[in-house]
Amino acid sequence: MKCEKTPRSMPWERLRRMRPERSSNTFWKEIAAGIFEKHLFTDKARGTVTNLVRLSPGAKCPIHDHPSVEECYVIDGDFRFGDEVFGPGDYQCALVGSVHGNLHTVGGALVLIVGPDRYEAVHKTELELEEQRKSLLALESRGALWEKVEHESDSPGQEMIIEDHQERAALYALGSLSEHEARAFKIHLRDGCAICSKELSGFEAVVGELSFGAVSAEPPAGVIDKLLARIEKDSQTQRPSISESSPTTPNSIPEPILKSTTRSRSYLVWAVAASLLVAILAASFWSKTNSALNEERRRLATIDDEVRALRVNLTDASARARELELIARALESPGSSMIKLVRGSEQSQSKDPAKIYWNKQAGQWIVALNMPPPPEGKVYQLWFITSAPLSAGVLTTDDSGRGVTVVEVPRGIGEIKKAAITIEPQGGSTSPTMPIAASADVGL
Repeated sequence: MKCEKTPRSMPWERLRRMRPERSSNTFWKEIAAGIFEKHLFTDKARGTVTNLVRLSPGAKCPIHDHPSVEECYVIDGDFRFGDEVFGPGDYQCALVGSVHGNLHTVGGALVLIVGPDRYEAVHKTELELEEQRKSLLALESRGALWEKVEHESDSPGQEMIIEDHQERAALYALGSLSEHEARAFKIHLRDGCAICSKELSGFEAVVGELSFGAVSAEPPAGVIDKLLARIEKDSQTQRPSISESSPTTPNSIPEPILKSTTRSRSYLVWAVAASLLVAILAASFWSKTNSALNEERRRLATIDDEVRALRVNLTDASARARELELIARALESPGSSMIKLVRGSEQSQSKDPAKIYWNKQAGQWIVALNMPPPPEGKVYQLWFITSAPLSAGVLTTDDSGRGVTVVEVPRGIGEIKKAAITIEPQGGSTSPTMPIAASADVGL
């Protein structure tokens, strides 16, 4: 089943009623070799989507079929269906069940495609980025990035999660957690975490020993002998008479003195161990927390850069959509016409340096410029050539030399024989000077 070709019969009134929709798909996406697509409009009421498709010179579409109706309007270049050539202003409709196998371009083409709405997934990327960004901001603002952990996971990070809770259990037993952290840890324990409950029991036993002391098991052999020998030596230095009559064996020491010595040693050992444990845990806790915060800040900065890039692309797409709407409105008006300007000198190297879409009903020229950027301190200026040159105004361009300018055609101007674009000083001139960048016969 073949496509039907109808010159300039695209339903532009329907396209004009559509509204640009904010999305992450405002950049060109390569859908096939040398073929790029950009989303413009979504008509949710009709269930259709409008895309702008750019075909590089020599590009060829792969064989494909159409399960639904798809409309195509050629804006610029050549769009070929087999031996049939579609040019600017031509419209074709791919009917249901049609198959394309020889759709290509020679010099490149720019076309509008209107088909069924397949655009819902386009929003997913930006929405996910925005949700992730909000989540990271919320976590960082609470200062609790380490709170979202679970023991049920068998992932490679489970060992790190368990270690984090071991540290928190120790700090909780020592009373070193903030009120917010302690409350969160209690809730975690009430959820039934067996690992943290076990760790907390062990650390609470240590803290209990520190608070009340404990009679520990008998110390290793030789420790008491060395300790008593040191005491005896100090006593001999102060009271020599006592050292001569005091035995040095453990069996001769009164039992109350031995128990007091054992208790003192136990307290000192636990105190040193607890101090070292707190210092190690605090250092490890700070290092891991600081590292996690730095990593999340880097990820947040990357997400912010992506969001800014999406906003720039959205601005560019909105501007381009407005330009296309102006051109569509001009082509839709009764008696409209398109004037192609040709190069006036070697200053312009593009195939079609400029086009004028004449909206006679509104009395406007829509001037689409596609030329190299003007020299520094210079601008492009458009002229109506009647019996004498009449300035139509300065044309606006971007850094690449592209731009669309709306020019009002004066009433009673008479016959416009030619249109010309010259390079003039900044601000424009009262009369044209050389060189002429582009010109065309109008005869209207």
